[in-house]
Amino acid sequence: MKILFVVPLPPPHHGLSIINQHLKEKISEEEWAPFRIHFVNSAISARLSEISSFSPTKIGRLLMLAGNILRARWKMGLCVLYYIPATGRSSQVIRDWFLLGLFRPFFSHLVLHWHGLGLREFIEGKNPFVRKLTEFILGAADLSIVLHKSYEVEATWLKPKNIAVVFNGIPDPCPDFNSLLSFRESRFQERTQISSSAGLAPPVYSLLFLGHCTREKGLFDTLDAVALANNQLHQEGHPLRFQLKVAGNFFSEEEKSEFDQRLTQTDLKLPDSAGIASVQYLGFVEGSEKDYLFRQSDCLCFPSYFPTEAQPVSVIEALAYGLNVVVSEWRALPDCLPLETRRSIPIRNPALLAQSLLEASRTLDAGKNRKHFLEQHTVQAMLQNLSSAFSSLD
Repeated sequence: MKILFVVPLPPPHHGLSIINQHLKEKISEEEWAPFRIHFVNSAISARLSEISSFSPTKIGRLLMLAGNILRARWKMGLCVLYYIPATGRSSQVIRDWFLLGLFRPFFSHLVLHWHGLGLREFIEGKNPFVRKLTEFILGAADLSIVLHKSYEVEATWLKPKNIAVVFNGIPDPCPDFNSLLSFRESRFQERTQISSSAGLAPPVYSLLFLGHCTREKGLFDTLDAVALANNQLHQEGHPLRFQLKVAGNFFSEEEKSEFDQRLTQTDLKLPDSAGIASVQYLGFVEGSEKDYLFRQSDCLCFPSYFPTEAQPVSVIEALAYGLNVVVSEWRALPDCLPLETRRSIPIRNPALLAQSLLEASRTLDAGKNRKHFLEQHTVQAMLQNLSSAFSSLD
């Protein structure tokens, strides 16, 4: 079976493009019989800040993309079109109308892989013409793939012939987990046996926020929660202190300025520590720097309410490294975590987030979270589940 993958690849770097890059590399490394795969990069934004905007340059890139799809189609012959549809932005919906409306008739089957949510809500708020046009172009796909069973509602309104669940997967970023587990267990023992002995530096619970640095991703709620948690520990006379590392790029200069201003406020200085800041901004990290950051962190805090949030790569990576994880009750974010370690809080609620972080500091979820990653979120598991889903097309 010949399959044309029309998917975004880096740059720019974001969760979806990273997942697709991992998939492309894994397919290139090994024989994936009985499938023959060809990739076409569907990214028409050069930078993250361009993704939701319109520019004449993007029209030119869209036309180039159409040419690449056409060349690949004639080179491969009759084949399956694998496509990732829009998540609720007007520019993306128009892109899908153009590309699928133009090319769908020339493929034997259409597979839609829903990596985000929001299209159904977006279309339901439009006039009947927009809804009918979208249903005509994207409707009755031969196969719709969703990231979790709870996401099926995003696909069913377009009446696909079949639906399959395939979790996102990544290569194992921490193959030496057993040695890291010993480190995590040692840190946990230190935290649970701490005392407020005079002259000793306060023990630290290292939090990580990794992702796009926006309000909707939960950045400012995380800052407020860290301040509240440290204040509560101080009031209780507990020596433990939370320190947060923020890694990622800002989309908005306004939010960056607000973030810088927030860091100067008194409640984000560690109590009894000569004004040492409880937050450190690292910017965009990758490679060995990112690996070190995960290894040195105890917990990922990800209280997102980003409209199209799905299965963030940062959450999957945190599971692989055995971090504790706290997320928001938004979309299917809680479903990314195993039931026995699941910690989720309502969106935009720093007080409850602070309590959840305090609870996380008193537990160690490393082994269970790592096990969940190995069972659900490796790139090998993703490839195997995709293979089973594609087999239904026969």
